[in-house]
Amino acid sequence: MKLTRRSGLLAVASVLVPGANTWGNDFGASRGFPFGWPAKNERGGQPMPWQDESLNVGNFSGGIETFWPSSVVKAFNSPSSLVRGEALPERLALRIKDLQKKAGKPAVLVIRNGRISFENYEFGRTASMRFLGKSMTKSVLSLLTGIALEKGIIKSLDDSVGTYASRALEKSELSAITIQNALNMSGGANICIPNHCAAPRDDIEKWQWASSGHPINRLRRTNVDRVLAQWSHGLKYPQGTKFEYNPVDPSLIGLVLREATGQSLSNFASEVLWRPMGAEMDAAWLTDSLGREDVDGGFLATLRDWGRLGLLVANGGRVEQKQVVAESFILKCRETTGNFGYLAPGKIEGKLLQAGYKNFFHLPAESENWLKFQGSEGQTILSDRRSGSVMAVLSASGQEGYNGIYESIFAEIVKLA
Repeated sequence: MKLTRRSGLLAVASVLVPGANTWGNDFGASRGFPFGWPAKNERGGQPMPWQDESLNVGNFSGGIETFWPSSVVKAFNSPSSLVRGEALPERLALRIKDLQKKAGKPAVLVIRNGRISFENYEFGRTASMRFLGKSMTKSVLSLLTGIALEKGIIKSLDDSVGTYASRALEKSELSAITIQNALNMSGGANICIPNHCAAPRDDIEKWQWASSGHPINRLRRTNVDRVLAQWSHGLKYPQGTKFEYNPVDPSLIGLVLREATGQSLSNFASEVLWRPMGAEMDAAWLTDSLGREDVDGGFLATLRDWGRLGLLVANGGRVEQKQVVAESFILKCRETTGNFGYLAPGKIEGKLLQAGYKNFFHLPAESENWLKFQGSEGQTILSDRRSGSVMAVLSASGQEGYNGIYESIFAEIVKLA
């Protein structure tokens, strides 16, 4: 189901706008925070929506839903309680607001003791807007995998992805990758990482075409499953031996869940996560041309519902008295002993802030009680299992997003608990 255009966004911009070089560094404020595709390049190619930072405020707060196909993740009419509690100390609140304005962070939420301690929107954004989480989507996918495991839909994380997607992956060299290794970004698929390779038709470029379309013809005939099914590039290294961030592993998990449940990820998420969690508004999930959800970075939700996801994790998978995700699955996201030692904080070469990684969650080095949702352009949710504290940052710019400032602020918040 494709979502309709939002009237509030239509009031501020047209769908096609000039390139970033005409804007200055005001995050699009001088033009009313437009949204849409950036201007085409000199070769006639269409850059991706997030390649012009001046469009990110508009695109990331729902604008992208007006031109990218998407599906709905339905919520209940009775959301879980999330009321205002004791406010953050003024000094800390002012520090966050200053960060938002200077570094392009439209929406920030802090939850302490199950209540809102801080909620602030900048750049004309509002509580009713859905925000694109980018790669925080992978952590949502992780929670869905944990639920499927608990319900017996998936029998074991040690099963191969081909066990559940045998027809789709019948001739694919990816079929033997285990669910656990895919969750750990350790499937080993031979794909050129991170963004640029020498050959004009290398693997990563083919992958981008499959998920977002050829630059000359964006969003037409997109089909990520086809790339998975036809994979003939082999593995770069033995699975389960090395972390390498890539789009193949989450897409394998998305395929497994769709095949194992017999329904779309959006419907499954609504049934087992979004409604049981008590989300207050529908979420949206960007899709390919066939309606298959973009598990690499296409989930959109309101700030408070992103905060509810963080609170779910902080509370060991519980919402009030309801166990939505098995606590054992949440706890295992931080277990990096034995065969998972290579994923521990400080062990992954080049990983920012010495963080670890497991089950599509980043593992901050600052505390063994923290789990982190993280996406490009500075998207972050930090959850502390000891205190139940949560900080959600929905961002339109990578500025100050990966240098430890979030973690520094969150450490102060946790000390207040």
